[in-house]
Amino acid sequence: MTFKELVSSYKTGHTSFGDLTLEVRCESCFTSVFEEAQQQLGADSEILDMLADEFPIYHKRIIKEQKLDF
Repeated sequence: MTFKELVSSYKTGHTSFGDLTLEVRCESCFTSVFEEAQQQLGADSEILDMLADEFPIYHKRIIKEQKLDF
């Protein structure tokens, strides 16, 4: 299952948050899931906060990279 399909499955309720987080095995996976969730569910989606809480180190790196892009 691709990250796009995974987030879509979460969006429709077929995948739980716990199952979604099991697919995050590395920083790259986290970034893909996080960005896909932003795209499909919006920047103010609760799942982004949940992912940040579950993977704080990966989230801090994304924020740092985004600030460097501006």
